[in-house]
Amino acid sequence: MSQIKTHNVLVKEHDGKPVYINTSICGSRDKPILVLVHGYASSGPLYFKAIKKLTEYFCVVLMDMIGMGGSSRPDDYPYKTITP
Repeated sequence: MSQIKTHNVLVKEHDGKPVYINTSICGSRDKPILVLVHGYASSGPLYFKAIKKLTEYFCVVLMDMIGMGGSSRPDDYPYKTITP
């Protein structure tokens, strides 16, 4: 399996503090991109078992939603607007 490269991407500010989304990229960047977004109360590693097969065909991008996984968890973030 390809090496997984993880990045924190600044998406916005909340109450003057930066809010980051944790992203992981796996596979060759010359293949079509497949973005996997998990459901509520989960994180990108949910897909780790499938990545080996998916990277045969795609460059896989995993995203942890705000408040989940490796992304920022602002205390008073309005989760009704969980996406940036």
